Amino acid sequence: MKGFNKERAIEISESAKDLGIEDTMRKYDLTYSTIERYIRFAKEKVYRNGEPRILVMDIECLPIVATTWNVWNTNIAPINIINDWTMLSFSWKWLGDKEVHNLILTPKQAKERDDKEMVVRIHELFNEADIIIGYNSIKFDEKKMNSKFLEFGLAKPSPYQSIDLYRTVKQNFANTYNKMDWTNKILGLDRKLEHTGMKLWMDCHNGVKDALDVMAEYNDVDVLITEQLYFAIRGWIKNHPNLGLYYDADTPICHKCGSVHLKDSDSKHYTGASVFDLYECEDCGAYSRAKSRSHTTDVRPY
Repeated sequence: MKGFNKERAIEISESAKDLGIEDTMRKYDLTYSTIERYIRFAKEKVYRNGEPRILVMDIECLPIVATTWNVWNTNIAPINIINDWTMLSFSWKWLGDKEVHNLILTPKQAKERDDKEMVVRIHELFNEADIIIGYNSIKFDEKKMNSKFLEFGLAKPSPYQSIDLYRTVKQNFANTYNKMDWTNKILGLDRKLEHTGMKLWMDCHNGVKDALDVMAEYNDVDVLITEQLYFAIRGWIKNHPNLGLYYDADTPICHKCGSVHLKDSDSKHYTGASVFDLYECEDCGAYSRAKSRSHTTDVRPY
């Protein structure tokens, strides 16, 4: 970005992390879009340091509250909505880091359904991320967050790539259930935190502090087990973002985990007109295709 320098980008990006974007706007007398440009510049030129920023995340929402005459086979009209859904909790970690972070509504915010402060912070995190990992995240988490960004007048986050582990499980396996907890059980990984079910959400709706604490822990555990599942099935992920693009290296790099521990495979990758050598990653088990063709034909299939 022309006219930006690293020192200024770091200063403003760190201020946005500590104070939030709105306070940083007032502090430096800058517009929201300019702050976002500084954050993107810092992400691309400073913080990445040759590695992608991969965000593992999960959201929890407060339910819609509505009036209804029936409980079976009924449609809820807009006039019957008392409280629309709102954000309740957001947990995240950067892939490979030990620490899990959480944002959750205070009892007062939960009662008032005030999630703006949380949404603004999540928007900042989405802007930092190169890749976002979740479970059913493309259909649920990301769309929910987009709705909230729109509601509060926030711009579309800077481009990121999505890895939805639910889609990987559903596409590749015939598990009895496609739920993450069931898949983790099969693999011997950690499981979801047990809780009181819908009562937990209703207690959070009523601003019960102990319930909010349990919800934050539940959300944190979901992020940890999402990361565990990602590492366990990474080799199965189709259309995984090419991590090799983020590294400046002369040797072949695994496109799924960034490892340089590749070995020649006896297998080949065949297209309609060419043949490519394959490498097998000794760390994640994924196969990567060589850049150049090992064989081609002059006559192409019609």
